[in-house]
Amino acid sequence: MISMIGLFELLVACFGFLVLFLVLFSVVFLIVRLAGKGGASKEGRMRDADETRIIQELYDGMNKLEERIESIETILIEKEGRKE
Repeated sequence: MISMIGLFELLVACFGFLVLFLVLFSVVFLIVRLAGKGGASKEGRMRDADETRIIQELYDGMNKLEERIESIETILIEKEGRKE
């Protein structure tokens, strides 16, 4: 016959496995749900697109600035060459 302590341990073990199963099931469910949605909301994707556009504009602006600086360097070098 099962003693009361043995029965209690069996119930605690079953409860522990049930909690572990529920946690694992919840995690898998959330992963599947997020993977199905692409992981981002419409607002998040719009924000990402705006950030990407801003970064591209900054990059283009930096390239133009680099070209201008090179032009100024060329002009200054030519002026110094004439002075000598």
